[in-house]
Amino acid sequence: LLQLVNENNCIIKVVRNPGNFTEYSIETINEFVDIYGINPNQIPDYKGLAGDTSDRLKGVAGIGPKKAVSLLNEFGSLEAIYENIGKISGKTKEYLENDYESAHFCKKLAILNPDVEMDTDIDNYKIVLNRNEAEEILNEFGFYNVLDTYINVFLPKYKSA
Repeated sequence: LLQLVNENNCIIKVVRNPGNFTEYSIETINEFVDIYGINPNQIPDYKGLAGDTSDRLKGVAGIGPKKAVSLLNEFGSLEAIYENIGKISGKTKEYLENDYESAHFCKKLAILNPDVEMDTDIDNYKIVLNRNEAEEILNEFGFYNVLDTYINVFLPKYKSA
């Protein structure tokens, strides 16, 4: 879903910390390149190169996350990497040549389908939070960790009603 991050969409990630407590981080388009080293639209290219175990995508054997980011920063896309294969040497070139089909197939599988029919009225998806009511309900049911996350993570980034 990282490829969906843009000026209007962000990712809320669960961050597990020592001591068995959970925190959340909000990753916006502004932090994306600093965190991942590539742009959101390069995520399918990245998965074509480095693979993705959670999606069972093999990628290119021998190309890991750092090398994938490096190649994408140099060439921009999977297609551009293969168009410029002559500029690449050593084992990296060998790995890319050996797994050409896998790289392109994995990229194709990683691309989210933009043609899914859905209700596009944004008002049907807005979450309007009433801060006082939310705090009251969370306190009433003893959801103190959720309340803390709500106050310290969500409220600073978004307006409440």
